[in-house]
Amino acid sequence: MKDVSTPIQNRPMIPDQEPITQVLLYMGTGLLGGVIGYTFPRIARVMRNRITRRDLDKEIIELLSKNPKGMSLSLISKTLNTPKSSTWKRLKKLVEEGLVEEFEGPGKGKLYRLKKRE
Repeated sequence: MKDVSTPIQNRPMIPDQEPITQVLLYMGTGLLGGVIGYTFPRIARVMRNRITRRDLDKEIIELLSKNPKGMSLSLISKTLNTPKSSTWKRLKKLVEEGLVEEFEGPGKGKLYRLKKRE
């Protein structure tokens, strides 16, 4: 049994000593919590989208109908809570089908809006 009456400052610094082990355990737990906290919401979002079988095309068209001035890929992706890669693939498909048009915005990026019916 260890002598707990000796102050920590007077104890020799040995790598397998209990306080160091505790510090490493806390650091490891914090790191693991950070990794889980960062990745879990992303994994949950992808799984939810796959389970619910969202009709992303329909959601994009509805969103663009409410924003006639156009929206960027990033904004569409954030608004619909979908990965940019999936959103871009769907937008590309909708552009090819002639439902959505892509145009240069006032800044550097491209914007998307519903194609006007003639």
